[in-house]
Amino acid sequence: MVMTVDAITALIQAGLPDASESGFIVLRVDEHGRLWCRMPFHPRQLRPGGTLSGPTMMALADAAMYAFVLHHVGAQEMSVTQSLNIHFLHRPEPADLDACVELLKAGRRSITMDVRLYSGGDAKLVAQATGVYALPAS
Repeated sequence: MVMTVDAITALIQAGLPDASESGFIVLRVDEHGRLWCRMPFHPRQLRPGGTLSGPTMMALADAAMYAFVLHHVGAQEMSVTQSLNIHFLHRPEPADLDACVELLKAGRRSITMDVRLYSGGDAKLVAQATGVYALPAS
């Protein structure tokens, strides 16, 4: 059964303490089936030079993919990251970070997704990731 964005946010925040502490939320699913998430800015996410750290962006990409899996196939809490490849494209501002996840391929055992990260609500793409989540055997 497909989960609502509020139910996904609650499940992720309950199961992953870092997600709760970071303020990670699922914002919406748009008319194209893309899922949008946000990680609010916190100064601890900064690296030298005043930009958001790579681990912050990777964490959001991974959490957003997990949220997409939960929305797409239901409460498959044992789904796990099989692979994650990320490209850092532009320097992100010290601001909220948004993620947009789009389905590339859904199979019986895995889901492949594209994730685009945007800084500060701008249309400026700061990173792009491709990832695969393995689904538990049914």
